[in-house]
Amino acid sequence: ALLPPVSDPLGRATVRDLALLIVSGIHPLQNNAIMGKVEKLAGGGNATKTAWAKDIITEGLVGFEFALQKANVLKGKFCYGDSFTLVDVCLIPQLYNAERFGVDLAQFPTISAIVQNYKELTFLAAAHPNAMPDATRSEER
Repeated sequence: ALLPPVSDPLGRATVRDLALLIVSGIHPLQNNAIMGKVEKLAGGGNATKTAWAKDIITEGLVGFEFALQKANVLKGKFCYGDSFTLVDVCLIPQLYNAERFGVDLAQFPTISAIVQNYKELTFLAAAHPNAMPDATRSEER
């Protein structure tokens, strides 16, 4: 299950809250449609889009790092304890974009520790975008 048990309503709400920070506060601002508009409005090229995405992701992860600490759920391996939850599902693709756009994750110690724990999960390596047969590498984009 991607949420804590029904008997833990506060935990369920916390997981949803943390997930929403990512899916509504970070991701939509640096998806391809928005970045295309940024490029058009700014009159810039790929450097403009990259700078926009890097700034948006960094600002969002600052808030997410703070929210993780404030939620006091840092006692486990993942975003919410030792269970892989909906928050982790949302964070993983955002981490891919952070890497893609050059965000230094070292400035986020909690997130960085979680990333190290993700490396133990073989199903994540198999699902990585670069592991897909039709993957294009960042230098090809």
